[in-house]
Amino acid sequence: QVYEVQKAARLKRIAEDPIPATYVYSGQKLQYTELAKAAQREELSKVKNCTFVRSTNDNFLSLVVPMVDEGKLERDQKLASKQKWMTSRGFVYPAPREPGTWNRHPKNVSASRAEELREEWVEGELFPDPEGREDHPDKWTGGKNFDSIPAFAREFGGYQYPKYEREYNSHELGNWNRLPRGRMVDGHVPPD
Repeated sequence: QVYEVQKAARLKRIAEDPIPATYVYSGQKLQYTELAKAAQREELSKVKNCTFVRSTNDNFLSLVVPMVDEGKLERDQKLASKQKWMTSRGFVYPAPREPGTWNRHPKNVSASRAEELREEWVEGELFPDPEGREDHPDKWTGGKNFDSIPAFAREFGGYQYPKYEREYNSHELGNWNRLPRGRMVDGHVPPD
C-alpha cells in the first residue's frame, strides 16, 4: 500500500515535470540532468547577490550550485575562435575573380612590360657583337690538328666480331672441361 502511494506520487511528479526524461545518458544533447541544471540555473539567476549551496550546513561551500554552463562556455569559446579564422564572407578557395579578369591570360605581362614592348626594336642594341657564323673557315674546323676523316675504315663504332680458337661445336654444350668454340684469341681473354 505504501509502495502504491509512492509510485503514484513519483508518476505524478514525472508527469508534472516540464523537462521530458527521454534522454537520460550523459553524452547526448537533450540529456535530462543537464536540462534540469539549466532550468535550475535560470530559476536561481533571478535572485541576485547570493550563493546557493546544496549543503545542509551553510558553513560549507563544497556543494555550490554552478551558475555557469561549462559546456556552453566551451562551445562558445570554440565558436569565437573559429570565427577569428574566417572573414565576414567566409573562406572560399580559389577566391572569386573580378568580372573583367575572365578573358585575361594568367601569364599576362605587366603594364610596364607591355609599354616596353610597344617601343621600336633596335637590332643589336643589347648585344653589340655580331650573332651567327663568322666568315673565318679556320674557326669552323676547330684548329689545325682536327681531321674529320675516321681513323679506321670499319663499321660504325669500330665493332669487330671476336675470333675464337675453333669453329662452334654444339656437341660441347654442357661440357665442363671444354668450351663449344674455345677461348677468344687476339689477346682478349674472357672473364672466368
